[in-house]
Amino acid sequence: MHNNENSVRLLLVDDEPISADMLAGMFADDPAVAICFTSDPATVLETAHAFEPNVMLVDLRMPTIDGVDLIRMLRIDPRTSVIPLLMLSTEVDPNIKAAGFAAGAADYLVKWPDRVELTARIRAHANACRVAQERDRAAVALAASRDELLRRTEQLALAQAALHEAQKLEAIGQLTSVVAHDVNNILHIINGHLQLMRLEHKDERSLRRIDTATEGVRRGTLLTAQLLAMARGKPVLSERVELVSFLRGIEATVFNRQGTPPCSLTLPEEPHYASLDPVELQKVLVELVDNAREASSADSPVGIVLDSELVTSRAERIPAGSYVRLCVTDSGCGMAPEVQRRAFEPFFSTKNGVPGAGMGLSLAAGFVRKHKGHIDLETEAGQGTRISLRFPLCPD
Repeated sequence: MHNNENSVRLLLVDDEPISADMLAGMFADDPAVAICFTSDPATVLETAHAFEPNVMLVDLRMPTIDGVDLIRMLRIDPRTSVIPLLMLSTEVDPNIKAAGFAAGAADYLVKWPDRVELTARIRAHANACRVAQERDRAAVALAASRDELLRRTEQLALAQAALHEAQKLEAIGQLTSVVAHDVNNILHIINGHLQLMRLEHKDERSLRRIDTATEGVRRGTLLTAQLLAMARGKPVLSERVELVSFLRGIEATVFNRQGTPPCSLTLPEEPHYASLDPVELQKVLVELVDNAREASSADSPVGIVLDSELVTSRAERIPAGSYVRLCVTDSGCGMAPEVQRRAFEPFFSTKNGVPGAGMGLSLAAGFVRKHKGHIDLETEAGQGTRISLRFPLCPD
């Protein structure tokens, strides 16, 4: 790129070398003018790309190509689209001039004008070309700055949203811990009295009522245990788990329990290792599979797929690296956007009146984060849902 404000880089396209000699003679004493000559229209684009002219003189009468067609070609090519093109001709026919201007020429010169006039026109067009190029560069720089500003704004918004979410979860956790502890104490008292009533009442009707109440206490105790686990954040107890064998081992008890709709389990042949707490992973899978079953119809099995994934660059806030990916997919009605945005919030549920609802995805997200993994939810109303758990892959 040649940025000298006073420089003129002139490319002459003419089939007569004497025209180049004449032009060189006119500007022999002007070091600010550089001249390049080509008599081959077939190579004019490559010559222009190499020489980087800021003005071009094009002869309208050449044996291999019509000058108007050459101007039209130069205007179409992005490498020469902004360069001023000056027509050269020995004719003064207005129709020829009009055709040249329609093709994209910037000026018309009759061979050969006075040196003073030629210099003035060439410099004016060269300056106009320089201004246009500077304008285009400024537009590109402005667009890049705008894109960078938008990217940084989005990053800031994501960081602020993450901070807000963390603060909200911390506050919920503190409140949850207090409430769950007090409720747990009340449940222990209720359970103790139920056991005393069981000793005192032996008739079948009373025992059925006691069993029903005891089951309610059991479910309440399980819920408070989940709440306390979420609020306190248990220390991570990880071990190297071979997930193919692990999933096959719990297939009968978790995925295809007797009396439940079957699950489709797709596993790779080679082993996949990750550092996880297997007991907590099983609990998470029970929650996710039960949720998927509730969303799916009886004749549409839930899908569980294990594979590996190589992330080569940061995408969707997932650091580059190798991951084990465990997906649970249903073919249900999916989630509306407003539901999807709140899916990982504790206590948020569309199942009104169901005890313990709204904890499955939040517990799964907490488990994944504690093991340095990532959880994704892909869903669309009417198209089903896929939950993807990613954990860093341990080498074999």
